[in-house]
Amino acid sequence: WYKTGDIGEITPEKYLRIIGRDTFKLVLQNGENVFVEDLEKKINAHHAISTSCVIGLDDSGADKIFGIFILKNKEDEERIDEIVKEINQKLESKQQIQEYAIWKNDDFPRTHTLKINRRQVKEVIIANRETGQNTEVEVETAANSQMDIYDVISLVSKKDRKDIKDDMILTSDLDMDSLLRAELTAVVEENMGIVIDAVQINAQTSVSDIKNMVKDAEVKALSAPHFPTWQYNKFWDSIRYLIMKFIVLPLQALFIKIELEAPESFDRFDPSGRIVIYNHPGLFDFLVLMRVVGKPHKAVGLAAQGFWTNKLISRLMELGGSFPLDQTGGQLIQQSQIVSDLLDDDRYVILAPQGTIQRVQGTEDPFQTGIGFLADELDVPILPVKVKGYDKIMIPPPMGVGEMGIMDWLKYGRPHKIGKVKVVVGEEMLFDKNDSPEKITKAIQDTFDKM
Repeated sequence: WYKTGDIGEITPEKYLRIIGRDTFKLVLQNGENVFVEDLEKKINAHHAISTSCVIGLDDSGADKIFGIFILKNKEDEERIDEIVKEINQKLESKQQIQEYAIWKNDDFPRTHTLKINRRQVKEVIIANRETGQNTEVEVETAANSQMDIYDVISLVSKKDRKDIKDDMILTSDLDMDSLLRAELTAVVEENMGIVIDAVQINAQTSVSDIKNMVKDAEVKALSAPHFPTWQYNKFWDSIRYLIMKFIVLPLQALFIKIELEAPESFDRFDPSGRIVIYNHPGLFDFLVLMRVVGKPHKAVGLAAQGFWTNKLISRLMELGGSFPLDQTGGQLIQQSQIVSDLLDDDRYVILAPQGTIQRVQGTEDPFQTGIGFLADELDVPILPVKVKGYDKIMIPPPMGVGEMGIMDWLKYGRPHKIGKVKVVVGEEMLFDKNDSPEKITKAIQDTFDKM
C-alpha cells in the first residue's frame, strides 16, 4: 500500500529480488533500462573493487554508463583497464561500462542515511571531464555535502538544479504528477532523514512550500514522539480484556444505556481490519463504541498526542490500547506503517476525525484531512458511527484535555445523570486509490453529516 519506488523481479524460485530504485534508473540509447544498484552489486563482486558508484552521463539525451571505482589496493590502479574488461565480461550487454574513473578517496560522499550521494559524485565527474581529468578523481573530503531539498526536487523531477526556483509550482512548472509528488516524500525521507507532511502536498504546492515543510519537519524531528507498542501482545490483550469486560464497560453501562439502530446488522459483525470513526461528543465516549462494536481488547484508539505529556495518563492510555496521533501530520507515514501492522494483527482502529472533543452542543466540527490520508494509505474499510445524546450525560469540557486540572477531571470526567444514547451505524466505505485525501475526507464527511 506504500509506494517505495523500489524495482524488483520474481526469480525462478518465486522469490522477490529487489534490483534498484526507479529514481536511479538509467535509460540507454536503445531504450533499455539499467538499475545502478544492481549493476554496482555485480561490480563490487570483483576481487579488486572495494566499492563502486555508477552514474549516467548525457549521451544525446540518453544515459551513458559511467563507473567510478574505489580499489582495494593502490597497486591495481595501473591495471584498471584490465579490471574493467574482466568486469564487463560478466555483465549483460546492456550493462557494459562505457567510461570509468578511479575515486582516490577512501569513500564516496554520503547522504544523511549513509547512501552514496550520487548527485555530488556526478558533479565531480562532470567537473573533472571538463578539465580533461577523466581517469582519476580526488576531492578534499568524501562526505562534505548532504543533499538539500533542491537536490531532491531535481532528482525526482529530472530538472537541472540551477533551473529550480522557489516560486515554481510542482505540477505546472516541474511536471510532477501525483505519483512523483508521492515519490518526493519518499526521497526526502531516504536522503535527508526527515519526514515531511505528505497530506499538505497538492497540485498547488510550490518549491517554497516544500522548503517550509522541510524546516518544520526538522524542528518536529527534534521532539518526535516515541510510538509505544508494548501494549499490543497476547499478555496485555488478556489484561485489557479482563479490565474492560468485567470492570470498565459494566461500570459505564450503569449510567449510560445504548439504543442501537438496526442492531441485527451486528449479529455477525467482525470489526477486525477496519477504521471506526465517530463524532467525539465527550470524555470516555470511545467506551460506547467498544460496547457496540465488540472486541474491546483489540481496539486501537488513536488519541491526540497531548495525552502523552503526562507520564501517568500516557501509561493508562497505553494500557487501554491507545496510540498517540501526531496531529501536525509530520509523523503520519511512520504512524500509518505501525497502524497497518496492528490492523493486520486482528485489530481495529477507533478515530475521531474532528481531532478534538465536540465542545458546542448541536454543532459538528469539520473532519481533518488526516482521516483521508489514513483511508488512502491503509486501504481498509471505514465504518462511520455517530453517537447522539452523549453530551447530555457526560458534559464536554470547555477546554482542551491537556489544559484540564484535577478539579476539571472531577467535574467533567463523571456522568451528570443516568441516560440513554442513540448509536447510528453507517455503511462501510472503501475508496479508490486514485482519490486524493481531500476528496476522501469530504466523502466521509458528507456521509457522516447525513446520518
